[in-house]
Amino acid sequence: MAKPTGPLYKLSRTQDSLCFFWICWLTYFCTYLGRLNFSASMTEIISAEGFSKSALGMVGSGLFFAYGVGQLASGILGDILNPKRLIFFGITLSSLMNIGMGFATSPGMMVALWSINGFSQAMVWSPMVRIISDRMTHAQCVKTCVNMSTTTPIGTLCAFLLCTVVISLSNWRMVFYITGGFMLLISLLWLTGMTRLEHLLEK
Repeated sequence: MAKPTGPLYKLSRTQDSLCFFWICWLTYFCTYLGRLNFSASMTEIISAEGFSKSALGMVGSGLFFAYGVGQLASGILGDILNPKRLIFFGITLSSLMNIGMGFATSPGMMVALWSINGFSQAMVWSPMVRIISDRMTHAQCVKTCVNMSTTTPIGTLCAFLLCTVVISLSNWRMVFYITGGFMLLISLLWLTGMTRLEHLLEK
């Protein structure tokens, strides 16, 4: 007889719950780095490339519009598709868009890349909430969601700090290369870490 899968298996061991939480925390934390780095670098981009402030303002607008559309889509897709893979897809695509920004040579190219980035980042939160609710008890869910909220201030602070340090040592393009590389590593951590936890739960 086949074993039941999905939400029937809850995390019970403390070490598994902590591992699960930190993988989720790091994954969502990296989305702030890959989203706020443009705003934090915008002044330097204008200075270095000579782009107008209004032209670059369209880049940020593209991200927020696509993010809003993506939130609607992710809510639907998260109930149909495997949420673990959906999050992996979102973080991986976002990392590639960040790396692509480092090669961008015009505001138009930046708008296209950053809009895709906004849509891809919207593929993270709703599926992650589903995974948390599937794998944790109600009490664990409440505590985890409260603790996940710390990604906002920490992610914002780290995004601006990263940009300041990297720009002072190199240039604005390096900000996106570093962020994209970090996000790619986190996407692999997410996929391998969650897969390992699933295997442990289903033994």
